[in-house]
Amino acid sequence: MISTSDSWPHIAGLREAVAQGVPLTLLDRNVPLVERLLAAPHISAPDSLARKPVRPRITRIAQAATLGSGDAAMRLIPFHTATGERQMAVYWPKHRLLYTSDLMSVQPSGVWLPQYRDEVAELIARERLDVETVFGMHYAPISWDKVKALPGIVP
Repeated sequence: MISTSDSWPHIAGLREAVAQGVPLTLLDRNVPLVERLLAAPHISAPDSLARKPVRPRITRIAQAATLGSGDAAMRLIPFHTATGERQMAVYWPKHRLLYTSDLMSVQPSGVWLPQYRDEVAELIARERLDVETVFGMHYAPISWDKVKALPGIVP
């Protein structure tokens, strides 16, 4: 199981996955938080992990790493940016598709906080990615060119 950030929707369910023997792949900066989550006793409402403790198998991602090969290859890429410091992107080269995790929010009227879009652009440039389409936790797949052209929405 791959978790791309430390926000609750990205780590909910990790205890059950570990209880079932599923290995975890996490951004290195998020491992301490997840280890505390996994070590929590859950005494009042024991879950699967509390009833039958299992030692977690965790792979830490500190720099870009490729999983799989051929058409199924995907790259896990830490953002390492000001607001994306605890998130990583997933890139599928064959499909020119980039998952931006929880960093950016795209709406028809614009991009919520243009700084987030700038950090995605920084990752694309730094890693020399050929991105056609992006998607994230808060938005459906959309052309990266369209995202770049959208106005920024600032509260």
